[in-house]
Amino acid sequence: MLLASAAIGRAAPQITPQAFVPGQILVKPKVHMKDADFVALTRSHGATEKSRLKEINVRVLAVPEANADRVLTALSHNPNIEFAERDFIASPAFTPNDTYVQSGEEWHLAKIQAPQAWDLATGRTNVVIAILDSGVQTTHPDLAARLLQGYNYVANNNNSADDNGHGTAVTGAAAAIGNNGVGVAGVGYGCTILPVKVSDATGYAAYSTIASGINYAANQGARVVNISIAGTTSSSTLQNAVNYAWAHNVVIVCAAGNSGNSSPMYPAACANALAVSATEPNDTLSTFSSYGSHLAVAAPGNIIWTTQNDSTYPYGGWWGTSLASPVVAGLAGLIASANLSLSNTQIVALIKTNADDLGAPGFDSSFGWGRINARRAVAAAIGGDTVPPSTTIASPGMSNLLSGTVSVQVNSSDNIGVTRVECYANNIPLGTNAGTTAQFPWSTFGNSNGTYQLQSRAYDAAGNAGASLAVTVVVSNTAPVITSQPASLTVWAGNAATFSVSAGGTAPLGYQWKFNNAPIAGATASSFTRTPTLTSHAGNYSVVVSNAIGSVTSSTAVLTVNVVPAPQLLPLTLAAGNQVTVKWSAVSGRSYRVQFNSSVGGAWTSLSPDVLVNGSVGSKIDSTGGAAQRFYRVILLP
Repeated sequence: MLLASAAIGRAAPQITPQAFVPGQILVKPKVHMKDADFVALTRSHGATEKSRLKEINVRVLAVPEANADRVLTALSHNPNIEFAERDFIASPAFTPNDTYVQSGEEWHLAKIQAPQAWDLATGRTNVVIAILDSGVQTTHPDLAARLLQGYNYVANNNNSADDNGHGTAVTGAAAAIGNNGVGVAGVGYGCTILPVKVSDATGYAAYSTIASGINYAANQGARVVNISIAGTTSSSTLQNAVNYAWAHNVVIVCAAGNSGNSSPMYPAACANALAVSATEPNDTLSTFSSYGSHLAVAAPGNIIWTTQNDSTYPYGGWWGTSLASPVVAGLAGLIASANLSLSNTQIVALIKTNADDLGAPGFDSSFGWGRINARRAVAAAIGGDTVPPSTTIASPGMSNLLSGTVSVQVNSSDNIGVTRVECYANNIPLGTNAGTTAQFPWSTFGNSNGTYQLQSRAYDAAGNAGASLAVTVVVSNTAPVITSQPASLTVWAGNAATFSVSAGGTAPLGYQWKFNNAPIAGATASSFTRTPTLTSHAGNYSVVVSNAIGSVTSSTAVLTVNVVPAPQLLPLTLAAGNQVTVKWSAVSGRSYRVQFNSSVGGAWTSLSPDVLVNGSVGSKIDSTGGAAQRFYRVILLP
């Protein structure tokens, strides 16, 4: 039923599930039912009216607790009763951290661009932000000058002093006085604060007092109501009160809760309430934050420096959606101050549409419409440049099959000018570019095969952001596969030996040839040639084919190198005209040089040109020119 919570320096009280005010129920008669008939009906069940929320016609009845369930059942089934329910208890949506002060820690203001928003509006004193909580420290130097006379619905008097501490912290986050040289600054620091005490010293509040506080704030002319209190049970009474305030042009901002799950908390999950989740400095969802489909926006909520109900330590860091909610309430006050003519519907729309989109594109259950951006929302309220750039993924196209490294082309435009374009694949950044037409290389090897959504985001000088429609593509990379193995070779020493391989797989493919399992330097193509071959080159050859996914090794090809025999001279043939035909045993495909010498021990002279033999016998004709004698030899060329 309840969020566990704790005040500063106090352990969280143990609250049992389904906590409610014992002996107290909330009943709303239908419009046609007369008061006398209602009184008679309730008295017949032993119930008496304690008070009335006249704005929404809800009656707070006292009934013996032993009979409460029976009375609720009977009234709920009565055709003259709109609803009957327990007076549940809500808890503050926070857990405070250590109470010591560390100055200069208001990181959340820069994150939401509050200083830039203050250039446009700082808040008007005639814009009232009501804080429904444990009260406010009325003498706090950063709050006192902005406080109106409020009301205490716990004690039913005008004493709205804070006896818990939570309310003072929440108030400071929304509207602590800025530019006064002391302490902290709330987001809507020029607005006026209406303290409405609805929770007791333990920090817990009955639904009836919350509803009374909402009605009171609306009747007092508040433009914004902040409720950093959350209960786990839905309530028609709370919904009626929220509707009443909404009908009176009030923006109702509520903490989503600190359950860390999607269970709805109330009044945040009520229709017409602006539910707020909490974010970290890096714009991730805080682990403690509640979330769900009822969320509107997110806001910073971890270690928010604010005012404290402590004279020794008047400032401290707090965390929880309790602090995220008043940050949004302060922004609502700024927007209302920037343009007094805006309705609550318009203010809420400006907060949502000008938020910085986080998480999945567009609305999502963790951040709603995004983390708030004060500068952009206030600029939109006063009529500044609020037109976001348009951006599209030009290529690849929808359902394209991608592999390897691809280029994602983004086209963007703006009414004034695009300052930055970002590209994402499944929300993982691919890069940033300053041009309206940008190319983003994407190595799909770093991603597993499957479906991906490409999206671009473009920004203009005013900070407006536009997101493209998502383009769904399919990544399909394949590991190398050898389709044709290298073949074994037998060659004569000195001839060339060429090995080759054919392979498939996602390009680019790499090759590394190996000789006897040792890599061959420079042998990195699909084929490798040994030239000329030596007997030392004989052995095992293989190749490793690889890409970014993996590698595969070919089968082994064996190179056999045969030694070429020395040429052997055959009988000379003499012909007319002093011609001599020199013949020798040869190896086909090899070159030979024939030389002659006129005397034993003399110098050798080559007969040009050299002979390339095609067959097993080589020959060369020498015209001796009538020489008395000649000696011949044949040399095998490399």
